[in-house]
Amino acid sequence: MLGNAVKWFTDNQAVPLIVESGSMKEHLHQLTVDIFYTARENNIEIDVQWIPRLLNERADYLSKIVDYDDWIVKDCYFRAVTSLWGPCSVDCFASSLNCKVPRFLSTLSS
Repeated sequence: MLGNAVKWFTDNQAVPLIVESGSMKEHLHQLTVDIFYTARENNIEIDVQWIPRLLNERADYLSKIVDYDDWIVKDCYFRAVTSLWGPCSVDCFASSLNCKVPRFLSTLSS
């Protein structure tokens, strides 16, 4: 069976060291072990290389398209707040995916 190779570019200087040697932080070390066993089971060679963020602008931009920290207020809490203080005209902590009213403010271009 022929092996596969993956070239992993990262702008985090610690990542190549952690993937190569593990980490003293348990959660990072467990990720390293998982990566190692997954690669070995699938005959994959991983080459991790650090590159400065300025040379990684496209990937840096693409990584910010999805907001993994997107929070949402549960409907029951939103209804409770509006029953106490009246209807809201602007949702100041929203995106097009989680807004509670038609007008909202977002750091994302939606």
